[in-house]
Amino acid sequence: MPLYPNRKLSLKMARTRPEDAYSPESMANVALANLCVGEIVVLGPQRRLRVAAISEKRLVLVGTDGRRRSYDPFGELWDQLVRDVVGALLAAAHRADAGDLASALRRDPAFVVDKEGFGYLADPQGGVVCPIR
Repeated sequence: MPLYPNRKLSLKMARTRPEDAYSPESMANVALANLCVGEIVVLGPQRRLRVAAISEKRLVLVGTDGRRRSYDPFGELWDQLVRDVVGALLAAAHRADAGDLASALRRDPAFVVDKEGFGYLADPQGGVVCPIR
């Protein structure tokens, strides 16, 4: 039984290590794993992308120019996408448009906001099965 059935991109069983609770990269991976077809990802003023497909193995984003780009969570393009999403989520914390990335992160059951208002990832089950990349 998956811990997080809402997630795609092979993160259904991924748990967050306590030392990674505030990791921007972990949050970016969780946000990406929670995206749904049709949602919008904004990675900058000129990079507005729509989720065309998402599965356990692949995320397909389509730009406003119609160009499709496929991302494999273990592929070479993935790390750059995660870095771009980290930047978008940090900008969203300052009211910039990140499309649906922030809401995708917030709807994950592992996302919690502490008493100071900072978001972090907490595994309600405890322990580590497979750390988030």
